[in-house]
Amino acid sequence: LTYVDTTATPGLDYYYAVRSVCTPGDSLPSTAVLGLIAANATPLSLTATDGTLTTGVTLAWTAVDGGSTGYTILRGEGSKKPVIIATVGASIRSYADIAVPKVNKVYSYTVRLASQTTGGLVNTGWKAPPGATSFTATDGTLSTGVQLTWVLAPKSSKVTGYQVFRTAPGGTAVFLGSVAKTVKTVTDTGAVPGILYTYSLRPVVALGVTPAITNTGWRTLVTPATLIASDNLTDKISVAWTSVSGATSYLLTRTGGAGEVTFPTVTNSYNDTSAVVGTLYTYRVQAISSMVTTGLSTTDTGTRVASFRLLLAGGSGGGAVGSSGQTATARESKSQDQSSDATSDENSTADHTWLVDGTTIEHGPFVMNRNDALVIKLRDPADMDKASMLVLLGEGILDGTLRLTLDAYEPRVGDEWTVILSSGLMGDFRRVLLPALPEGMSMETERVGTIYQVRVIATPE
Repeated sequence: LTYVDTTATPGLDYYYAVRSVCTPGDSLPSTAVLGLIAANATPLSLTATDGTLTTGVTLAWTAVDGGSTGYTILRGEGSKKPVIIATVGASIRSYADIAVPKVNKVYSYTVRLASQTTGGLVNTGWKAPPGATSFTATDGTLSTGVQLTWVLAPKSSKVTGYQVFRTAPGGTAVFLGSVAKTVKTVTDTGAVPGILYTYSLRPVVALGVTPAITNTGWRTLVTPATLIASDNLTDKISVAWTSVSGATSYLLTRTGGAGEVTFPTVTNSYNDTSAVVGTLYTYRVQAISSMVTTGLSTTDTGTRVASFRLLLAGGSGGGAVGSSGQTATARESKSQDQSSDATSDENSTADHTWLVDGTTIEHGPFVMNRNDALVIKLRDPADMDKASMLVLLGEGILDGTLRLTLDAYEPRVGDEWTVILSSGLMGDFRRVLLPALPEGMSMETERVGTIYQVRVIATPE
């Protein structure tokens, strides 16, 4: 039996009639009556700012438009009678009270039709006191975080402390914590390096938080540390380093060989397959983000070795330990064509066959005695303390052939090893035999003093 017409325009006259509806047919319309929406009706809502401004209190309201009647604005303080502070036109929907007498004090505001002397909507608001000033955030000057500093609010503001917020790009403000009213610097150690943040500082008073002041800042990347380059791989040099928080990529630099080369990578490792076998390279790396490229890391050297990398260990005919850490056995077998250059009963002549991790290496025939040693090392590692080798103790005369019989060995150009003769040995290898070399490969032997360098080379045309 009622209806509300929300589509009518304020200030215009409308006539309304109603008729009943039934199945046989509708009734005739009733007598029409006049209706209209009052222009500038009492405000439907009213808000007042609570400490969001240091310049005053701003009011905002909603109301039905139309007509020419304006609005009256009143301000009240405590139990005192509200006083009129302004009258505005009918189309106005906000008012800034910049004449607020005191900061940190709650006032009541009333907005009503200018044609009325009573009624209207009421809300409260308060003016914020002056806050902190000169708020700054470091821009990539620290790798430990972002340092924030500010000038404290005046004592008259009665600030009880400060709240600190951090906002990432495209994100929402994150509360980092509160500090005492006497603190004027903090460091955000949780900031991710390389990201530009917006920082906000909000003074706190008895009535709540006051307007924030903001600044941007970012934390620089640390220089990559603990870079290590491999020295024992045949197909590459593997380089790895400690990852850097905030880095989006890295730039690896290699020097040595043909000159300086750089390799970009998004991970904290890189496999340098372009390294030339036997060349010593020096590596260093830089971390990169959208904000900064760090300085160069400490260096490490790496080498790509030939495919032949067998290392031996052992003693004077006893047990031997291979480079893989597995236990190997040593055995002697008599040769049918032994020859002897022995000069005493203590001398012995034999073919010695050492079986190391399933790989057979044959030496002989030769004569061994005591004191000095024959040392055979394959591709001498950089760390001599960890060098695996075969040592045959004794003083004697070399005579015959050094034969290498390597299981599942596929020779490659660049394979090499070293034979070192100690000072007490005399004689020479008549031959150094490899397994059958593929077509296009041959063996090259170079002797300097007591050292033999043996390598596989491409057969000269």
